[in-house]
Order: sequence, then C-alpha cells, then structure tokens
Amino acid sequence: MVELMRKRYGGDAVDGAIRLVSGDISVGLVTIDAVAEHPLDTASRSLINAESDLYFSVPESDVIIKRVVLPDEKYLDPRKLAVFEFSAMLLDDPDRYYIEVHDLIGGKEKLVVGYHQNCIDQQVSFFSERLIKPAGFKLRSLALADGYRYFCNPEGGELICLVDITANRASYCFLRDNRPALLGSLRGRKVESGGESNYHGKFIIDLAATLQFQASALFKSGHSVPLSRILVSGNPVSEELLTQIEQRLNVSTGFPSPKTALFRSAVVPEAGRYLVSLGLTVDH
Repeated sequence: MVELMRKRYGGDAVDGAIRLVSGDISVGLVTIDAVAEHPLDTASRSLINAESDLYFSVPESDVIIKRVVLPDEKYLDPRKLAVFEFSAMLLDDPDRYYIEVHDLIGGKEKLVVGYHQNCIDQQVSFFSERLIKPAGFKLRSLALADGYRYFCNPEGGELICLVDITANRASYCFLRDNRPALLGSLRGRKVESGGESNYHGKFIIDLAATLQFQASALFKSGHSVPLSRILVSGNPVSEELLTQIEQRLNVSTGFPSPKTALFRSAVVPEAGRYLVSLGLTVDH
C-alpha cells in the first residue's frame, strides 16, 4: 500500500514558544504549507490535525554526544561498536538512554547521541497533553542540518556552518560535502531594546570564538578545507546580526535560501527562520 497524503508537523519548543511548521506528505515528498510561532503555555490541540504526525526537537544541553573513531576491523558491526564505546563512558545504566548513531563525513567516525529517557518521556507527556502524542524526536542541530539539506538551495564550498539562534541559545552544525561533520550549541543571553530582542556583544564574541575554534578543530582532524559560508536561521536574527558575525569571522554570512517549490508561496519569506522545525519533518 502506498500512502498518498498525510500531514506532518515539526515543533521546536524554545523561549516559551513553539515554532511549528506543517507539511503535506505525498508519495514521500514533503510540501510545507504553514510556519508560525505560538506561545507554549497556550498551545492547544486546535493547532494540529489529529490525524497527523508530530516530531519535536531536543536541545543539545539535554543529551550526551560522543564522537567515536572506529578501528580498521571489517568484521565488527560499526553501529554496535559505536554504541559499546558510548555505553562504556556513561556513569549510569545505558538502558536509561535512547541511543542513536549517525555517520559522520570520513567513514571511520560515528556520532553517538544519548537522549535521557526521563527528559524525553516528560516531553512526550507534555506534547501529548497539549497537542498530540509525538511520533518521534530529533536533536536540534541534526534537525537544523536536515532542514537545510532538504528544503534549501545549496550554498558555499565544501565546508559550511549552519547556525540557529534563539533568545537564549545557538545550535550549530558544520557540514562537509553536505554531511554533518561537527555539531554543538552555545548558551546566550538577551536584552530588550526598542521592543526587539538583541544580543549582547559578548554573545556575538562567544559565538564567533566557538565557531572559529570548532573550524580549527575540524582542520586539525583532517578536514583541510576552509569554512566558506555561514547560514543563520532562527529568531531574533537580523541583517545587523549577520553583519557582526561576518565581520568577526571574516566568512560570508547570510540567511538560507529556501527551495520555493517545496513551500506554499505565502510561507517562503519566513521559511528560512524555521530550519530546525523544517528539519523535524524530514524522515530518513
């Protein structure tokens, strides 16, 4: 049986709000028909079609992330070995985690993510009460990568960096040849000025220093190509913020460019601010 049409939602809960996108799935193709931000404390079932799938994001601060370098042993199962290495470094029972393994560029490295079951179960309960029972979840920075790779036009050279900014954090993901190479997050602070959220100069300095350090780490680990482009998603994000990042890092910085064919026309102008939520609708 081929499922011809189904609704899928991506919900990114940040800053007391939920950034929600909805898309129609038709024979495997997702077309986004709505993007919006709603207060989390007033979110209700009216926002979501009951006969649909909801996927939510998990911040990097709520998980354990480990890069595992695999030995040159063709008889070992790479995934099982990565899980074993991850489990060995835990201080508590591995059964308390949902564990997933991702391929990193280069082949020998795996990215292992451990989600605390208690945290996930609390999130599932929250969304089940307010909206619908979620069908799944994804790390913010991995959702950010999926949002770009599926819904945006490719930009830059071999190595680019995606950043999603909220009022109190920034998630980032470096892509090498369009595949995740390194990811993480940074805590920030906000100030109110003229009714709009703006970032302290210190946050920009910290963000630039973090990205510069991580790009250097990639270079030392064998990714000997320059960082060619930084694409920034999220809210609040302004042209002024992009300019500050570009000047600090001396790397071309801009907004992502959505593939217009995958969106309703009215959604396109705001789509680039919702990369994490968009990535949550990508199933692979």
